[in-house]
Amino acid sequence: MNKKQKLFFILGIISSLIGFAMVFICSLNEKIGIQLVITEKIIVGMIGIIFVIGALACLVLFMNNFFNNDEDLKIGENDERNIMIRGKAAQTSMMITIFVMLIVECVLICTGDLRASLLVAIAMFLCGFVQILLICYYQKKY
Repeated sequence: MNKKQKLFFILGIISSLIGFAMVFICSLNEKIGIQLVITEKIIVGMIGIIFVIGALACLVLFMNNFFNNDEDLKIGENDERNIMIRGKAAQTSMMITIFVMLIVECVLICTGDLRASLLVAIAMFLCGFVQILLICYYQKKY
């Protein structure tokens, strides 16, 4: 492992720890004695999520650099059969995600939490809309 790989790995671990700590503080602020208003909770939660996403990006770069030297892996990754399998897996995963969002939407409506149900409905719509846009884009491109 060279210095660049170690740096990505260490940055990923540190970022994930900071991000999870911020999300933990945001979700359990009353129990641990920190008083945050709703705006502060949103800001701390968003920054924590950004740290977690940065950590995932660093760890993905680490994994890409770690496995980048294997020639058989490159050939297998670009194989048409594997590309089709990943595409079908992504499509099935998106459909399951939208189905789970629909169930959560129904539960939130039944419990009377209309703001959260509206946010889940918007997220569900955006996921489906982005999937349709990407399918159209890739059909024109390839």
